[in-house]
Amino acid sequence: MIYYVKSLSAILLCLVNVCHAQLHIGITADLGNYVEYSPGAGALLKNPVAPSGSIMFLMKEQIDKHWSLQYGGSLGTLGYWIRSQAEFDTLSIGNDPDFYSWYPNYNTIYSSGHLVFGRSVNLPNRLPTFEIMLGGGLTYYFESQVDSRSRGCEVTPCQTVFEYEMARGSSSVKGFIELSIQTYVIHRLLVGLRYRQHFEPALRGSYNFYHVVDPPSGSITLTQRALSIICLYEF
Repeated sequence: MIYYVKSLSAILLCLVNVCHAQLHIGITADLGNYVEYSPGAGALLKNPVAPSGSIMFLMKEQIDKHWSLQYGGSLGTLGYWIRSQAEFDTLSIGNDPDFYSWYPNYNTIYSSGHLVFGRSVNLPNRLPTFEIMLGGGLTYYFESQVDSRSRGCEVTPCQTVFEYEMARGSSSVKGFIELSIQTYVIHRLLVGLRYRQHFEPALRGSYNFYHVVDPPSGSITLTQRALSIICLYEF
């Protein structure tokens, strides 16, 4: 791992010195990162997409008139939401199958690096030129753990009706691919739409239900995959 990082740093340094890269700094607004349950719990558990974001920098180099190269990194939070049907249990009075408890979580921080190549596309009628970028990279997730419970308190004492726990799956880096469309809307302001897909789960965990008919239990995994709006300023 240390050898890989040193080699990558040396390559990037050479590219900066030779090609005169332009620095861009900005943010991303991400939507995705839905969790997966195995086995599923039917109507008891939902896996909505979640918003999150990152701070990002990249170096952009023009190879020729049509082709360009980008490389950089980002620091962000891996957000996810879990929805549990809170009143579908034997402890509640007047069960409401449409009422869900929400469990948003944003305590997993990650750092990633990427390398992408792109080609510019000219549109007719004086529309702005945009670039289609394709490439990939690696992500490292910092240690995190969560343990959440939902309690039904219509009777005394309160009883746990749903609980889950999630933690980082491993300390190894995770690879991803990404595809984006980018353009300069005004001078020095680069915006784009990006999809990033990782190949391995970032977080793993388990869930349990209590006080329901045939209470289900199983595992939870979260693989980072999100659609992002990127907004960067060229310095």
